[in-house]
Amino acid sequence: MINMKQKLSFLLSALMCVFGTSAWALEKDADGIYQIGTAEDLVAFSELVNGGEITANAVLTADIDMTASSAAFQPIGKESAMYSGTFDGQGHRIKNLNISIPHDFVGVFGLIQSPATIKNFVLDESCTIDGGGNYCAIIGQARGAQGPIYMENLGMEGTIHLTGWNGAGIIGNNKSSVAIFNMKNCYVSGNVTADGNYSGALTGYAGPNGKFENCWVTGEVTGTDNEGSYFIRGMDSGTITNCYSKVGTQAITITDEQLASGELCYLLNGDQSEITWYQTIGEDEHPVLDATHSKVYTTAERRCDGKIIGEGIFTNDETQVSAIPVHQYENDVCIVCGQFNPDFLEMKDGFYQIADGAQLVKFSKAVNAGNIGFNAQLTADIDMSAESANFLPIGCESTKYSGTFDGQGHRIKNLKISLDQARVGVFGVVQTPAIIKNFVLDENCTIECTGNYAGIIGSAMGNKGDIYMENLGMEGTIHLGGWNGAGIIGNNQGNAGIFHMKNCYVTGNVRADGNYSGALTGWAGQNATFENCWVTGEITGTDNEGSYFIRGMESGTITNCYSKVGTQATTITDEQVVSGELCAKLGIPFRQNIGEDAYPVLDPTHGVVASITKEGYATMYIPETSVTIPAGVEAFTGTIVDDQLWLRPLQNVIILGQAVVLKGKAGYYSFMPI
Repeated sequence: MINMKQKLSFLLSALMCVFGTSAWALEKDADGIYQIGTAEDLVAFSELVNGGEITANAVLTADIDMTASSAAFQPIGKESAMYSGTFDGQGHRIKNLNISIPHDFVGVFGLIQSPATIKNFVLDESCTIDGGGNYCAIIGQARGAQGPIYMENLGMEGTIHLTGWNGAGIIGNNKSSVAIFNMKNCYVSGNVTADGNYSGALTGYAGPNGKFENCWVTGEVTGTDNEGSYFIRGMDSGTITNCYSKVGTQAITITDEQLASGELCYLLNGDQSEITWYQTIGEDEHPVLDATHSKVYTTAERRCDGKIIGEGIFTNDETQVSAIPVHQYENDVCIVCGQFNPDFLEMKDGFYQIADGAQLVKFSKAVNAGNIGFNAQLTADIDMSAESANFLPIGCESTKYSGTFDGQGHRIKNLKISLDQARVGVFGVVQTPAIIKNFVLDENCTIECTGNYAGIIGSAMGNKGDIYMENLGMEGTIHLGGWNGAGIIGNNQGNAGIFHMKNCYVTGNVRADGNYSGALTGWAGQNATFENCWVTGEITGTDNEGSYFIRGMESGTITNCYSKVGTQATTITDEQVVSGELCAKLGIPFRQNIGEDAYPVLDPTHGVVASITKEGYATMYIPETSVTIPAGVEAFTGTIVDDQLWLRPLQNVIILGQAVVLKGKAGYYSFMPI
C-alpha cells in the first residue's frame, strides 16, 4: 500500500525528471521577470530558454560565482531556440565561468535574435570561454530575424579561445540577415585567441549598419590573420562614436597612462551629461561600469560640449572641477560646438510636441542636423501656408530618420514641397525602427520633385529591419520627374528589408514622368505587409497605364485591401466608397458619416459604420467608444439562460465594450461616438 506522502514524493520525483532539478530554483517577480541570484539559477535559466522559452526576461540579483556550476552550464540560446528577450545584469559580475564546448556558438549566450537586449554585467578575469568551433564571445552569434539588437554596459575581462573563426570579446558574429546591432558602453580587457581567421576585439564580424558608442579595448587579438589586431572585425558599414583602443586603427588610440590616470574614463562620458563610467584613480586600473566607484573630473579648461581645450589633471575631487560654459545657441544650434538645442521644443513623455508649422520646420532641422532618433507628436492640425518654403523633408541619406512620429489623428494642410532633388516627402529618408503614423495630408498639399522617390515618405534605405506606417492618408497630389512615386512611400530600397503598412489610404493622384510608380508604393521590395488599405486616386506616367495599387512588390502579403486601380486589391466602385460599404469592410479605425463624408476617414469623431444584412440582423462590438443608435436600427444585448439567448433592447446608447445584436433594414449605418 502506497500512502499519500509516498505518492507525493513519487510525483515530485517524476516532475523533476521531466523539468530538471534546477528549474525549481527560478522565481519570477510581479512583472514576470526571472530572478537570477545563484549559479544554479543561471543554469536553470539557460535550460528554460533552450527548452523553448526564448522571450523570457531575466535580471541578475547578485554577483554570480560559477565555480561549481560551469560544467552544467550551456550557452543561453541555440539554433532551435534563439534568445530574443531582455537579460539585465543590473551591474553585477559573473565570476569563475569556465566554458569549454567542442562546437560553434559558444558564450554566455550562444545564439540571439531581434529584439534581444543584453546589458549591465561583466565577466571578470577569472572567466574563460573556449569554443571548439566558430563564433565565440559573451554572445556567440546574432541571426535569424531582421531588426535591432542591443548590447549595453558589458565588460569582458576574461579570455576567449576558439579553434575556428569569428571570435571576439562581446559578439562573435552578426549574421547578415540581422544586419543591425547597437553596442554602447562596452569594453574588452581580456585577450582573444583564434586558431582560425576573422576575429576581433569587440566583434568577429559586425556586418552592415552597426553602431558602436563609448566602447574601449585593451585586450590583444591573435590568430591566423589577426596580426596587429582588430578593434572591430567585418564592419561593412555603420558608425563608431567616441571609441578608444590599444589595438587596430578604427578607434582613437589610447595609452596605459590615459587608462590609469582617469582620462579615458572622462572621455568615455562625453559631455558629462550622462555618467556611465567610473574610476577611483589610484585604485582602479581602468574605467568600470560600477557607480559605487568614483566619478572622474578634470581641472582642465573645457568647451561647452565638455571637450578639453586646456591643460589639467583628472581627479575624483569635485571641488577641483573646471566649469563648463553654457552653449551659445543661434537658430537652436550652438555656434561653438554645433550641438542642437535639446530644449528647442516642449518635451512630453519622450516626444517633442509640435503645434504649428514653424515647430514642424524646427523638428525637421533638428533631425537633419543628426538627431535621427527624436520622437514627435502633433498636438493640433498643422497649417503650412506660411512655412512651406522653409520646410525640408525630415531625414535624408546622411541622416535617415529612425524615431516615432505620431500625428495623433491630426491633419497637415497647405504643405507645398517643390525641390530639385530625389527622396522628397514629409519624410525624405527613414530607416528602422521608424514608426510613422496617425496623420493625413489634406487635398491642398502637393509634393513635387525633379528626381526619384516621392510620397509622404520618399524612401526607406540603409538598414535591414521593420518600419511601420499606420493610419496615414494622402489626399493631396504627388508629381515627380523621375521614378518610384506613390501616395505613401516612394521606394523601399533593397537593403531596407521589411515594412508594414496598415490602415492607409490615397485619394490624391500620383503623376510620374519616369517609370515604376504606384498608389501606395513606388517600389515595395520584399516581405512587405499591407493591411486594411484602400485607393481611389489615379496613377499616371511613362509605364503606368492601368495604374498600380502597389508597385514593385517582390514578396509579402496583401490583406483586406481595396482599390479602384490595379489588380492586386479587391476592386471597389464609387458607390461602395460613398455608401459606407467600404468603411464597413475596413473596420475601425476608419469612420464615416454616411451622407456627409465622401469616403472613410481616420477621424474618431466620425461614425463607426456597421452593415445589416438582407436578413435584417447583424452583430457589433466596439471596444473603443460608446455610440448612439441611429434611426431605423434596434440594438439588443444578450444573456444566456438555460442554453437559450434572451435579448434585451437598449435605449439610445451602446456602451463601449458591449457586444450587441442589431436589427433593421439591410444597409449601412453610422453609429456616432459619444
